Order: sequence, then C-alpha cells, then structure tokens
Amino acid sequence: MQPQPIRGVENPFSDNFDAGMIWGPTMGRIVFSGIRLNIKD
Repeated sequence: MQPQPIRGVENPFSDNFDAGMIWGPTMGRIVFSGIRLNIKD
C-alpha cells in the first residue's frame, strides 16, 4: 500500500503536485466472492 499516493496534495497548483505517480493499490487487497444460483422452471 502506498502511504501517500498523490504527492503535493496540499498545494495542487504547485510544481510538486503529481497524480501520475500512483503505482499500486491505494487501499490494500480487496477480495470479492459470490454465489451464482440458477433456478429452472
């Protein structure tokens, strides 16, 4: 996880602001699961 994914967020109009440096997940691992149910007549 990146601790601060966007550099220079305090001052977005400065030369230090760079939103293109996000290189990985910002929220950690997310796992989804589900069940598919088919009901036939």
